[in-house]
Amino acid sequence: MNVFYIPNATEGLTTLPEDESKHCVKVLRMTEGERFCVTNGEGFLFDAELVEALPKRATVNLTNQRKGYDHWGFNLEIAVAPTKLNERTEWFLEKATEIGIDKVRLFTSYHSERRAANVERFQKVMVAAMKQSIKSRLPKVEDLVSFEKLVKQPFEGQKFIAWIDDNVKDCLCDLYNKGANALVLIGPEGDFSPEEVAMAKENGFVPCSLGIVKEGIYLSGGGALIRGLDKRLSDKLKIPFHVAEDPLRAVARGTNTALKNLAKRHFLPYLMK
Repeated sequence: MNVFYIPNATEGLTTLPEDESKHCVKVLRMTEGERFCVTNGEGFLFDAELVEALPKRATVNLTNQRKGYDHWGFNLEIAVAPTKLNERTEWFLEKATEIGIDKVRLFTSYHSERRAANVERFQKVMVAAMKQSIKSRLPKVEDLVSFEKLVKQPFEGQKFIAWIDDNVKDCLCDLYNKGANALVLIGPEGDFSPEEVAMAKENGFVPCSLGIVKEGIYLSGGGALIRGLDKRLSDKLKIPFHVAEDPLRAVARGTNTALKNLAKRHFLPYLMK
């Protein structure tokens, strides 16, 4: 299903933004009468019919306004330090949007290697991910701020700081209260400094692990059969690595299990339309 984004859209005749019009008419070569889906990024989806196929201002008729499936009743935010390579930050934003999130806060810290961010570019990445995953809500991205300013900003809910340290034993999944508002801080490649963690704790943040350090990473596929690879990775990254049982078939078996349980996903009925 083709999905387009029209900010602040409501039912009735309206026009696609210029970039969306170009994609609709020039790239997909859609013609009058064709139907597709529109999201307004504010929680609603629409059925749309192309009325006038103009490459810069395509006219569409929006009907059947309905609430999207991506509403969860609480506020979920992640604060992240942009990585040295922009592609990694963009990948994170893409996946966070697809999984579901309300807001992303950007910050710089002591070990940050990137101290500038193209927020407009990041927002475009998230718009594309929202359309790809048929989401009705577009996460907000806040401008880059210092770590000190970030931790002092008000937030009503649980606050966590992910920190790799031998003394941090509690996993985020064990500390989080289901249904509560949550803000999670994720540091740069060099992690947070002890001073920053202390500052965060003074402002109500609870140190936690994200589960990888506790449970480890499982290797699958042919590469997992390289002798000693799991031990070398464990020694190098200080994270437990394990070879999956029957690594050559692990991915296929996992996919089979996922497909068998798809019906339990609340969003499946909409995606299957």
